[in-house]
Amino acid sequence: MKKIIASAAAGVVVLMLLTGCDGKEREALQKQVASLQADLSAANAGMATKDQEIAQLKTQLQTSQEAQAQMVAQTESLNSDLENTKNSLSGVQAELAKFKKKKK
Repeated sequence: MKKIIASAAAGVVVLMLLTGCDGKEREALQKQVASLQADLSAANAGMATKDQEIAQLKTQLQTSQEAQAQMVAQTESLNSDLENTKNSLSGVQAELAKFKKKKK
């Protein structure tokens, strides 16, 4: 961003200098302006590419966060099921122990 602003400012300065220069100086300054404009265009294209990359990364991040939320919910559900199974097993083991006592 700083490069873009610096290029634009330099272009303005060069254009202002063009008004008081002879032909050779004017041509050199016009080449500098053209070079600065090319740099500005390249910087803008680079920023557009980076903006696209950022958008893709944001999409990937959102997808990952959604997957994480699903995994957390699934883990909590499985933990709940595990606790219920443990409780049921404890109940069955208690009944089995009572049954074994009655058989003796």
